[in-house]
Amino acid sequence: MKRLFLALEFPKDLSDELEEFLKPYKTHPDLKDAKWVPKENYHLTTLFLGDVPDSLVPEVQSLARGV
Repeated sequence: MKRLFLALEFPKDLSDELEEFLKPYKTHPDLKDAKWVPKENYHLTTLFLGDVPDSLVPEVQSLARGV
């Protein structure tokens, strides 16, 4: 099973701005247990598909390319 979602990648300049915006939160004591992703992985999820059987992943990829 794979957890799949459809997402839009952020342009580099937007990822850089978002990274700068998040700096105070990443060092805030109340958020010390938060798990932050690297800015290279920032994206906007448009549709969460959930757990999808491995056998269907190629079909989902093929369908998503057509969107």
